[in-house]
Amino acid sequence: MSEVERAADRIAVINAGQIIQSGTLVELQNVASSEVEVTTKVPADQLAKFAGVTKFTELNSSNSYGFSIKVADLEPVMTYLTKIGIKNLSIQRPSLDELFLKYYNVREEK
Repeated sequence: MSEVERAADRIAVINAGQIIQSGTLVELQNVASSEVEVTTKVPADQLAKFAGVTKFTELNSSNSYGFSIKVADLEPVMTYLTKIGIKNLSIQRPSLDELFLKYYNVREEK
């Protein structure tokens, strides 16, 4: 689906003849969760308590964490992380394949 990501202005996910989600790639990514990995200078004791943080895990490295979050919930988390000090940060937005499967599977479960 990388061709679609490069060529399409708008995307629609269709299941059983019904449009179940549509928008630009960025719009679709903004309503889905992104995967975050961060290493901080000091322990991030409050990170798991922020609204929107899901799948929180402490990674193998000292002060390293992984979690999922939607873009709309990211600002207060980033403010907190900036205050305690970020050593390394990676944010992986969902691919079009992942979005398609998310929306398609949600429709199938209903």
